[in-house]
Amino acid sequence: MKLTTFLLCFTALWSVCLGASFDPGPGKTRLIVGQTFQNEYADYVEGTGLVPQGSSHYATFYLGRIEQGDDDPNSAFLDWVRTNQLGEHALVALSFKDNTFAGGYGQMTNNTGDQFNPDAIWEAMQDINAGRWDNQIDAFADLMKARPDTKFYLRVGYEVSLLLFAYQGNEYVVDWLNRMANSGVNVFENPDTIADLDRQAYINAYNYVANRLRNVNGVSNLDFVYHPVRGFNDTRWLYPGDQFVDWVAFSVFNNDVCIEVNGTFNCQGQSVDPNLDQSVQFARQRGKPIMVAEAAVQAPAAQSESGFIDYLNRLDQFVKTYDVRFLAYINSNWPVHGWGPEWGDSRVEARNGVLQHWLQTFGNGTRYLHGDSTEPPPPPPQNGELRNGVPVSGLAAKGGEWLEFFIDVPQNAENLTVTMSGGNGDADLYTRFNQSPNQSEYACRPYSAGNNETCREANPTAGRWMVGIHAYRAFSGLTVTATYTTAQGENQPPVAEAGGPYNGQVNQNISFSANGSTDADGTITAYRWDFGDGQTGSGANTNHRYAAAGTYRVTLTVTDNEGATDQDRAEVRISDQPSPGTGTFLAPVDGRTMMIIGQDLLSVSQYINAPGIPTPAGITTYVALYEVLNDSGANGVVNGALGFNSNNQPNGIDIDWGGGPLNAFSAAVGFPGSTLQIGLNIAEGNNGNIWCGGCLNQLANGGRDAEINHLANFFLAIPDTAVYLRIGYEFDGLWNNGYENRGTYIAAYRRIVDVLRARGVDNVAYVWQSSASPIDDKIEGFFENIGDWYPGDNYVDWVGLSWFLLPEEQPPVGGSAATQRQLADDVLAFARARGKAVMIAESTAQGHDLSNLTNRHISSVWDGPAGGGQQNLSADALWNQWFVPFFAYIYSNQDVIKAVSYINADWDAQGSWGPPYPEGYWGDTRVQANTTIRQRWINELTSNAVWLNGGNSINQDIGLD
Repeated sequence: MKLTTFLLCFTALWSVCLGASFDPGPGKTRLIVGQTFQNEYADYVEGTGLVPQGSSHYATFYLGRIEQGDDDPNSAFLDWVRTNQLGEHALVALSFKDNTFAGGYGQMTNNTGDQFNPDAIWEAMQDINAGRWDNQIDAFADLMKARPDTKFYLRVGYEVSLLLFAYQGNEYVVDWLNRMANSGVNVFENPDTIADLDRQAYINAYNYVANRLRNVNGVSNLDFVYHPVRGFNDTRWLYPGDQFVDWVAFSVFNNDVCIEVNGTFNCQGQSVDPNLDQSVQFARQRGKPIMVAEAAVQAPAAQSESGFIDYLNRLDQFVKTYDVRFLAYINSNWPVHGWGPEWGDSRVEARNGVLQHWLQTFGNGTRYLHGDSTEPPPPPPQNGELRNGVPVSGLAAKGGEWLEFFIDVPQNAENLTVTMSGGNGDADLYTRFNQSPNQSEYACRPYSAGNNETCREANPTAGRWMVGIHAYRAFSGLTVTATYTTAQGENQPPVAEAGGPYNGQVNQNISFSANGSTDADGTITAYRWDFGDGQTGSGANTNHRYAAAGTYRVTLTVTDNEGATDQDRAEVRISDQPSPGTGTFLAPVDGRTMMIIGQDLLSVSQYINAPGIPTPAGITTYVALYEVLNDSGANGVVNGALGFNSNNQPNGIDIDWGGGPLNAFSAAVGFPGSTLQIGLNIAEGNNGNIWCGGCLNQLANGGRDAEINHLANFFLAIPDTAVYLRIGYEFDGLWNNGYENRGTYIAAYRRIVDVLRARGVDNVAYVWQSSASPIDDKIEGFFENIGDWYPGDNYVDWVGLSWFLLPEEQPPVGGSAATQRQLADDVLAFARARGKAVMIAESTAQGHDLSNLTNRHISSVWDGPAGGGQQNLSADALWNQWFVPFFAYIYSNQDVIKAVSYINADWDAQGSWGPPYPEGYWGDTRVQANTTIRQRWINELTSNAVWLNGGNSINQDIGLD
């Protein structure tokens, strides 16, 4: 979900509202040394040879100053770091809770102690909002402005919780909580219904302090940090809103990564506390970078090198799993400073084994940035032409940068409207005729909050209008659209969209698509293609072969029903050799792309027996890992559809879960000339129907090694068959219960690979597959970072995705987090960055019936009641609607897409997928069901040099020795 960050900024004639953004970007983590004394900071630098990016400090809000342990107050330690150039980043905890005595509020944590006040912190929040503490806020502003060389991160009321920050009752809060619990009331579920809780007090205080620092005092070298305790209800209910939250921070100690703290465990057997995981996901859904603001090994792990290193490994994995961008490690000998028995000596330089591990894992050359690290430059801004009514999306810029666009407005145009919307961060919109706008010269500058801004010119001057977008703060995911209308009675010309860029080889049949072309007030009646080699073509979708290698520019001209025209161009790159292989294990060695067919034995057999159909390069089937040793057939799942019993013999039994007969052994030996692709299900359930609760955790921790070993026996029994194993496929799909525990999923995936490799299995390539589902994103309301589930380069051979919708398809109502193309692009970018081949591991023309030539609604959560809204199509129209853009996407990305699995099934005739469509409407996607479509399919696979079909040489073609 892309949420806008609003920053309300009022400026006088002489003042400018400034902000900062110190996020280093994906895959990088700023490392600072935290909560330590000056001498310990110096010892870290000397003992490790590393200079941190900065230091961590604690401030008493009510005193208006920074204090740090036994060091002198008012930033003496901070200035020592600055003077000695030992870090330019300073993390400051602005505490509302630690010294309420200093504010005159007493204390609320000890009902028998001095000056007990049951709602001390809530009272302080009220006074902050009333302006009582403005002088102290201004003192902090002066402190930061006086140190412009330091980048400050301010934790406003750090480690906030509902019980401390929202409680306004008269009882001791612990007694009150117990009384409410005994009455059956969960006060955390919805605090807005609890009379004694006022969460808005902290939210208002956070925003009051932040606004006064940034907008009233003009502090520009400052990011704001929201730091709750790990509880999900605390995190979501106290969230101050996007306006002044630049980071979301958490503390990560032993219990947070499921390690003992002096006899107590929080989440034994897991990798991350589930509450913390849920809280981090909440923050990521809001587009906020994650910070670990406090981290240190505790007792008893701190007492041994092995325990210490175990904690560091878990901390490192936490950083990588959630792409943490900032880590404050507390490198201190806690006991000598009077801390309790749960704390230990967390200094990494104090033990040689720990030190060496620290340098290897967190030192130079890793993702962690130190004081002397060279940070990658920001990506260049995107600029260019705007076309009438065509949105330009995905814009991004660093703070202070400008993006510039232009639109050519014809004579007699009216109502020029430029809109900017979406994304995160904060951008400002400017327009100007014939000259670039700037902050003092412009025709329009809306001065609206956030990224939703509009400029209008009722009667624009004909000619070039410039559009400027200024990054007041760094932003990403922005969309800008410019539109105009022609004078009453005049035709509005069409908009051509040539698609591309296109790639291919000499004499390859290249598919061109103009399906993105539009006409706002009529219809497009003609499409003319100039292929740039002296040849031309026509039609919205057409094919062309190039006789020579080179780079060509194809030109599309569209004409509407009034005779108006528009042109668009696209680049075509033609090579004289097939694209090289990716080097991925079991990828075609000559760079071609495999066509795999699924997804059950009956459907595959019908496909192969159709006239003219080439042998598929692979066969798709599915296996339930937790049932592979189930010889009895309990639960109706004999050997998990592996077709191979516990005696290591074929069982001859096909399993039908409502999606056609499955038997992996039969699929492996029954289709000579084809490889085998297996979807290995390791989920604990589907859509809330739990069939194996806790099994993923068992798998991750070795409790299912027997099942993995039986899978190894199966693979060793078919050594001449190449296997593509999709472990925990569609890991990011909401329907797969258990995979939401990302760390557990990663550990389970790795366990399977490790055991299979240890058994000597060498005919299996490991596929890590995203759902890439726009429908999943629409249901969840946000776009997920697939890297959160990534097991690592050493465990992944192929990166996979699913493809079911049209590339640009959007639901009629409510919008979508992303299109099919955008989600696929994200997966491909991930794979390219890691040098991995891509498999479109599941694809089908969802919603289409190739037998009856219809298209229907898929689901009520997408486009309408499943199976409703029938549209009749011709065979050519259906082919052009779904298959042409599908193949075009493959050809445009053939450098990395090396396998495609098409599900060729009569879904409507299968129990799980047929009426009344509880799993949505899929249709009949068998290409042989219509003679025209079958012939187009055959032509595509046999006359196009891209495709690798099956045959006797398949093992040589993919490099299986």
